[in-house]
Amino acid sequence: MQPTSKTAALTTETDTDTETPMMNTRLEADYWVVDSDGYFAPAGPLAGVDGCTVEKREPASLVTVTTPLSESIPALRQSFVDRLEEACARAANTERRLVPLATPINGTPRVDQPDDDRTRLRQVIADTEDDESDDAVSSKSGLDRESGPSVDRRYCAGARVCVERHAVTDQLNALLALTPALALVNSSPYVGGERVAAGARTHCHRTRVDGARDGRPCRYVDSAAEWNRRFEASADVGWTPVALRERADPPMIEWRAPDAALPKQLLGLAGDVATVMDRLRRGTVHIGGRGERADRGGGRGRRGTERTDAAPPGRVTSDGLALPRATTVADLVDAATYEGLESTPLAVYLERMGFAVDDYHPISARIDGRRYVSRADARELRLEYAGLLEADVAELACTLE
Repeated sequence: MQPTSKTAALTTETDTDTETPMMNTRLEADYWVVDSDGYFAPAGPLAGVDGCTVEKREPASLVTVTTPLSESIPALRQSFVDRLEEACARAANTERRLVPLATPINGTPRVDQPDDDRTRLRQVIADTEDDESDDAVSSKSGLDRESGPSVDRRYCAGARVCVERHAVTDQLNALLALTPALALVNSSPYVGGERVAAGARTHCHRTRVDGARDGRPCRYVDSAAEWNRRFEASADVGWTPVALRERADPPMIEWRAPDAALPKQLLGLAGDVATVMDRLRRGTVHIGGRGERADRGGGRGRRGTERTDAAPPGRVTSDGLALPRATTVADLVDAATYEGLESTPLAVYLERMGFAVDDYHPISARIDGRRYVSRADARELRLEYAGLLEADVAELACTLE
């Protein structure tokens, strides 16, 4: 598909960015840590890298790379690449690699401490036994296997774009409407070896322990207080793609919809989202459609959010943003999760909202198509994408010299 509207889009190519100031923005990304054979390894050796934090509890094989607040896209890119370069170098020194996949594909990223030969032997034996079980499972038809495998939500890797608070109600509503953009960086369709969705991580977060899907649409809000009440009421169930970080300095809004992905793709997405957020400082958010509780009767929400009787499908406008009704967003999130960019209505919507869809190449679409992925094949995929991440970082670093 050729882009139809790039009014607010920032391309992922590095040579088109300028030093134009934007709202303070930070990027966070989780990456799996594996050894030279693709087995999960403790992330502890990366704890001393600037901007890197590691899980002290399970999964101990996950590292989070965080940038400082940045006032421009080039500054954000520079800090992210610098920290990833150092993290990859430290990992290589300890025979480890970073993996940009949203789920383990197959296998559980649990590692015993300390990282010694006995630990390695136990993991190899366990995975060998699981591989033998995989052979038996993969010989069955998809109908004979249990569908929709459950997964501990800790065993997912995501990314977060954090922006400084400004007109918080407008920001919350706009980020909710941008949730379908998660499709741009879907990075795993598999959980427990089985194909569950184009965005397996989002599927897992939206699936309750009992296997039922959380299909409730994310309704727009009229105030931050309303958002906090809703978040507190639903914190133990479902999935919330936006969060307020009120204790941060400065206070921020976190967009947590996207998967972990290759650095260049995440930087492009962060730039696009930051650009949309920056438009809110100079424009108005219009919400179209009736049917949601807050939309009845039209009127004007707080902090300048205008509600209209029309139902625009969502687009960047000359004076701000026009957001679709919440039920439309919910349908688009479903499409993003289960179809990805194969959904034409979704791709067209994202173009209207300022994303250059053709600049994105989700990992999930590249590795999709298998009914079942064994643990051995999952290790191969982890190593393949560890190599692609390293190449991505090296290429980005060259463009910054």
